[in-house]
Amino acid sequence: LGQEAIEQLQPLTSLETIRGRLAEVTQMVHLYEADQAPSLDGIYDVRDPLHRCTVTGAILEAAEILLIGETVSAARRIRSSLRSSQTDKAKISYYTDRLALHPEIERSLHQVFDEQKNIRDTATKALAKIRKSIRNQRSLLIRKLEHLMRGRWKNSLQEHYYTQREGRYVL
Repeated sequence: LGQEAIEQLQPLTSLETIRGRLAEVTQMVHLYEADQAPSLDGIYDVRDPLHRCTVTGAILEAAEILLIGETVSAARRIRSSLRSSQTDKAKISYYTDRLALHPEIERSLHQVFDEQKNIRDTATKALAKIRKSIRNQRSLLIRKLEHLMRGRWKNSLQEHYYTQREGRYVL
């Protein structure tokens, strides 16, 4: 993002504009010197996935959704950090005010993804039902395998355990 902006820069010719930009840089330097500069962690280039969201029927990968969420959270943290800063920031407040807050997106993503960035079972009722069915079927399959190992195949097996290879259970 920043590199693209830098590559598109053209030399300024207006003394007033130059002074204004220098004042912005000076205020940011003061924030850094006062150890009050916001962390820029969590800012990602999410233009492509956001653009695809405008296309009917488009699908985003979970990783893309998480990057959007992290960027939204970073914008909130940066805005909050700059607003609570004790140093003069009148020249950069224009940028701070442009940072849009989307608490509804943050809340929704927290409800869908857990701390390990996995989709929660409770993300939707349908998903909860599907995952419960998978757990029940897996449990039933394991009980059947254990029954076979103790029952009619007891003497046919070299080892009395099961394992999983390439997604399949093996005795």
